[in-house]
Amino acid sequence: MKNQVTLRGFSYIDAKDFYKEPYSIQKSSLASKNCIWVGCDNPVVASTGEYLNRRMHLTRSQARQVAQILEYFAETGELPELHRGKIKLPYAGAGVEEFEKEDDWGV
Repeated sequence: MKNQVTLRGFSYIDAKDFYKEPYSIQKSSLASKNCIWVGCDNPVVASTGEYLNRRMHLTRSQARQVAQILEYFAETGELPELHRGKIKLPYAGAGVEEFEKEDDWGV
């Protein structure tokens, strides 16, 4: 992994996944919300010749939810259960943590 800065001054981290596919986590230039871009850097070319983005654009709230899922997987090797649209994470710490779906989650 390596810290870098875009030509426009936004910080990002470069890394490679299990298959050596390059991915990045980059601070977004979006002015209306505090977001990051996360995902594979190499676009997919559609049959029309159009390049398709393979990165997620996440708000801080969405990033927090994804981080909890990834942390749960890192500790247990499994995905957490969902209960009525809430993520329940019964492991280490103060017990069960829950995050409600938020309007900006897009679900």
